[in-house]
Amino acid sequence: MSEVKPVRRVINAAGGPVKLSKLWGVTYAAINTFERQGFLPLARAKDAVARWPEAADLRELVRADIRSAMDLQNGSNLLA
Repeated sequence: MSEVKPVRRVINAAGGPVKLSKLWGVTYAAINTFERQGFLPLARAKDAVARWPEAADLRELVRADIRSAMDLQNGSNLLA
């Protein structure tokens, strides 16, 4: 059995794609797009972590380029 991906864990924690789309004021298709691409927009990812911290952490929910920008060489966080 395959591992449940982070965006899917958020969708499940929210009660499904329809509930999440209503909560965020986006279309059902937008939620499906987030799941298919495997990441959330940064603002949505931050909201998801605040609402359902057990579902996934921020690093798992954002694009790879945002993830790499989160930590600088000096250890400071660009998103803090």
